[in-house]
Amino acid sequence: MLAATFFSAAYACNPVMAAESMAKVHPQQIIRFKTESYGCMSKEALEEASQYAHRHEDAEFRTMFSNKFCVALPKNVNFKILRIANIHPDFDVIEITDEKTPGAMTGLFAEWDYR
Repeated sequence: MLAATFFSAAYACNPVMAAESMAKVHPQQIIRFKTESYGCMSKEALEEASQYAHRHEDAEFRTMFSNKFCVALPKNVNFKILRIANIHPDFDVIEITDEKTPGAMTGLFAEWDYR
């Protein structure tokens, strides 16, 4: 097992990878996101929430959650990567599902940070 944190954000045969990890991820891999990660219902919502967070626009960021566009990812929960939705130099946008209760949190998009 590798070091241990969606929409940010997981991993039996596949090793569990932490969000702190610099390793590239791939579909069907199980990962776990670090604390305070979040995920969003669409790539567009994730991008908007991420922009608010980076600009420290807290009221707008919180609105993304109160309007149910984004959710906080539970701690210590494994997620399976369904697909890599977008690749960036410092992070990938991944579509995830909760490993234990598929469907409960399916189709969430989160950032997997390589920095």
